[in-house]
Amino acid sequence: PIESKTETEIEIEGQGHGQGQGQSPTRARARRFFDAMRKIGIRERIRRYVNAKRKERGESEQDRDVETNSETKQTPLNNHLFRSPFVPTCKDAVATFIELVELSPNDTVLDIGCGDGRVIIAAARAGARGRGFEIDSKFFQRASDAVAQLDQNVRNRIEIYHQPAEGENLVKALQSSNIIFLFLIPAAISALKPLIFKHSPIGTKIVTFTFSFKGLEVVKRVDYKSNVTPLYMYILPEKEKRYANTIEPSSVASKPQSEPEEKIV
Repeated sequence: PIESKTETEIEIEGQGHGQGQGQSPTRARARRFFDAMRKIGIRERIRRYVNAKRKERGESEQDRDVETNSETKQTPLNNHLFRSPFVPTCKDAVATFIELVELSPNDTVLDIGCGDGRVIIAAARAGARGRGFEIDSKFFQRASDAVAQLDQNVRNRIEIYHQPAEGENLVKALQSSNIIFLFLIPAAISALKPLIFKHSPIGTKIVTFTFSFKGLEVVKRVDYKSNVTPLYMYILPEKEKRYANTIEPSSVASKPQSEPEEKIV
């Protein structure tokens, strides 16, 4: 599986971009190498940002890895995990995502950490339903303003919640969505994994952008046209085949909200 290789190996093994007929093998290898370096650079900038925020909060190095396989520990859903640096998903990547999942009007797309709402807006424009969760007030407002400018029939297919990625609203969204889009740091993906495994139905398509979803087998990996950052697609199996060591957080759904919820429909 892809997870068993290093990120650099995955990138250098890829086919690269722009390798049209007539391009020399040397130039093709060079292109793949620089593509890999660009991707590593993106991840490194995100990693440095997250580490700087951790230092501001006084977190220790022991807090870095949120994912745990121990049955004696429960992965916390710390809200700061979802305050990742805002790196918008490029239009090409959004279009590739819609093609990758073969979006239809019967689908419901859930974007956790939806930012300015561009993914769920694109899904609604394509005829599907879109649900988003955004904890940052500034980006929630951006998403709300963007939705308000849409035609009414498109607006009616969109719901955005201004709240942390937890609680009954998230559980209901997971249960009623058949496609999940995640552009989050690895620690946030790991923190969400128990909830996704517990509440999402069989056959749910999970697509992650840039960072992979540990514990599931990659069904398809696509590098969108204008960059080298990958989209990974997974299909959720029946519950007995899901990640055996994931802890199901029984208290999350009933946990009181730390701030009032806002919802636009």
